[in-house]
Amino acid sequence: MCDDREIPFVHYSTDYVFDGETDGLYEEDDEPAPIQEYGRSKLAGEHAVRDVNTDALILRLSFVYGARGDTSDLVGFPQWVASTLAAGDTVPLFTDQTMTPSRAGNVATTTLELLD
Repeated sequence: MCDDREIPFVHYSTDYVFDGETDGLYEEDDEPAPIQEYGRSKLAGEHAVRDVNTDALILRLSFVYGARGDTSDLVGFPQWVASTLAAGDTVPLFTDQTMTPSRAGNVATTTLELLD
């Protein structure tokens, strides 16, 4: 429907479409190889979108975080990390992954820029 009406379509996917076996950062055209159901379902979504709209914008995001809109306070995981570090404690996380967190506001702004 969007394709027929020349309306931009955006699909948000995930870096979990990859298997994590690369030595560096993934590139846009690297071959997906999801190893768990979440990644497989997101890759299936990408394929379904491309099947009906070849011009769709597909963004693979990793760890989107944000603040509450009414207070600008960090919530959830980012709040926990910030308060744990502020208390002088260490944050026990994984050591076998590299992530690039994305602030939700930046994702929105970048999406609009990409659609321009």
